Amino acid sequence: MSDVSKKQAARPKQKLASGTENKNGESKTDLALSQFNEWVKSSEIKNLHVLSAGLKKSRALFANTIAKQKGAELHHVLLADLKGKYIGETEKNLEKLFYQAEKLSWILFFDEADALFGKRTSVKDAHDKFSNEEVSYLLRKIQLHPGLILVGVDVKTNLDERLCKIFHLCVEV
Repeated sequence: MSDVSKKQAARPKQKLASGTENKNGESKTDLALSQFNEWVKSSEIKNLHVLSAGLKKSRALFANTIAKQKGAELHHVLLADLKGKYIGETEKNLEKLFYQAEKLSWILFFDEADALFGKRTSVKDAHDKFSNEEVSYLLRKIQLHPGLILVGVDVKTNLDERLCKIFHLCVEV
């Protein structure tokens, strides 16, 4: 097991409380950002994966604010653009994306990920099989990526359980 894998295995996962505002009048996004910053300060993990659930506008604000704080470029990933027409093409597109992200130190932001990362289908035909394999490939790439990855969803409860397990931090914004 590599040093990174040992650190990932030992890392505490943190689920954040949600609510519209706290007693100081902070919004959910402000709360999520402050808790994100506290968690990052206390953690040695370089490849942080964050799941944000909430309104699209709030998820975008959360992602943009983190990118500004980190002084890094936020790369908004449109999953439809990565989907290939032929078998194996999606994986090649993902490989290029993750290579670029690592090379240029991008923060990857997969927004509207509910559709792709929703509960997996049972395999009824070849299309289902390859669709599930593409999602599995993307999840492996996310886990191995050395940088910061943000995934935005509308509702956390519609997600595949395996997906929720790979995140260090789950926030409601």
